[in-house]
Amino acid sequence: MANNKSVNNNENAADSLRQTAAEGQGATRRASLSQLNASGKKTTKATSCKEKAEWVMELTPEAKATALRWLSAKAVLGPIKSREENCKAEFTEYGTRKVAEQIFATKGKVSNPKVYFRKEDNSLDHHFTFVLQDRFKLSLPTPKEDQDHRDLLIQTFTDAGLHPTSATQLVDNELDLSPATNLRSPKELMEGHYGENRMFVPATSQEQAVGQKLLDLVLWNGSGAAPAPLTDEERLLLIVTADSVKVKSGFLDRVATYCQSVDQLMAIFSLITPVAYPGYDKFAESDSDEQRLNRKVDACREIIGS
Repeated sequence: MANNKSVNNNENAADSLRQTAAEGQGATRRASLSQLNASGKKTTKATSCKEKAEWVMELTPEAKATALRWLSAKAVLGPIKSREENCKAEFTEYGTRKVAEQIFATKGKVSNPKVYFRKEDNSLDHHFTFVLQDRFKLSLPTPKEDQDHRDLLIQTFTDAGLHPTSATQLVDNELDLSPATNLRSPKELMEGHYGENRMFVPATSQEQAVGQKLLDLVLWNGSGAAPAPLTDEERLLLIVTADSVKVKSGFLDRVATYCQSVDQLMAIFSLITPVAYPGYDKFAESDSDEQRLNRKVDACREIIGS
């Protein structure tokens, strides 16, 4: 039944768009966007702006116990979560440097290192793995209209401390600068977009016509006459290309060859940052369940009390 309603909603939205096509361009565009949004969403009742009187929820004993468990857990979680996030970030910085030292020494990618903590009797206490992945967060500048993308990146790595020749080789060998192709959204085409300095640029009549055609194509259910196809000129308004940077596969195997020091490698990692984190952790592994629980309680007491 829910699927039938969804299909009917989409059909009704498409019919409504076709019926309003002759009522004026402005009204048509507004109706088109509204119907597109409504075709996949449930309608909601308007809420009154009038302030309502406060009322108190009555709780069953079970609900009261659940609410108290939530309150106590939230009170404990705040400082614990803050400690975990801060220490994770601090250790990740340290761990990334240590892995960079190994990558530089071996001139190639290394396996993820293990971290062990042992008791006085040398039995295993805690351990985890420091993970450094072949996935990257990019902090590279975007070229302006009059800038060459390649030249900008070469200068960026040179400014970070690489020799100009190494910076050039890194950009040419390790980065794919092929522009990304995307479609503009119907909302942008029919209403406008924000340009430089966050100034709103209204849509032109040509853009609005393309937006309407795009909506007609999207909402067409296959019955009746097919919507008019886009012309070559209209496709140029719909399809846009943007500067893009992709790191080529195997980057960590080769990145050290562009460096003369660990500091240079870390400079590259500040711009092309590998996803890294401590994980796969085990706490008090050799303890009994009771001992492990007591140590967790002690850890919570230390964090909350600090």
